[in-house]
Amino acid sequence: IAARAAVVMDAASGALLFEKNPDQSIPPASLTKLVAIYTAMEAVEQKQMSLTDIITPPQESWAVNIPPGSSLMFLGKNQRVSVEELILGMSVVSGNDAAIALAIHTAGSVAAFVQQMNETVAALGLQNTHFEDPSGLSEYNCTTARDFARFSAAYIRKSPEHLKQFHAVRELSYPQPHNMLTAQRTIRQQATNTLLERLEGCDGLKTGFIYESGFNIALTAQRN
Repeated sequence: IAARAAVVMDAASGALLFEKNPDQSIPPASLTKLVAIYTAMEAVEQKQMSLTDIITPPQESWAVNIPPGSSLMFLGKNQRVSVEELILGMSVVSGNDAAIALAIHTAGSVAAFVQQMNETVAALGLQNTHFEDPSGLSEYNCTTARDFARFSAAYIRKSPEHLKQFHAVRELSYPQPHNMLTAQRTIRQQATNTLLERLEGCDGLKTGFIYESGFNIALTAQRN
């Protein structure tokens, strides 16, 4: 396998089927968004917010204010969007704008949300994982293949419905008419996880890229 680090795990049993440099520290890029989604869903479970909450994207999350070259769902001024749609934007097209909007809605600020993310991974016993931002752009986020396989297994055991609801969705069109307060162009994007189309049984989870770590993937597949 060409990747510098990899783990293959049976998600049901936790059995490790393959490993290569499983404890090498690597910035996880946009795989970070999976932990952001997991953390936000904890707030939903605790009745602190709802998937149906409608928000006006804060200015910090507008696509025009995100670093150039970023993956986006294209949040902007004069829009209304639900928490569920933000998670879809993070899952399907890796929207960095969506990650910022979700963080602010969940915890009041990006910094407070990142603290919650770190508390989440600590509670899961992932000692080699730490985050500096909710989108994955920071090179100072860190995890290992072993830690992230364990996290991914915990995530899909806790929320198996998310595979179909979010992570197996193959395209996103946004904004829709119900999102617009003023006329805007709808942008249609294919899922960043191209293996949804090419690998038998693939139903998730997330891709990522930053120059410091190259291409990353947390992949789920089920057959028979």
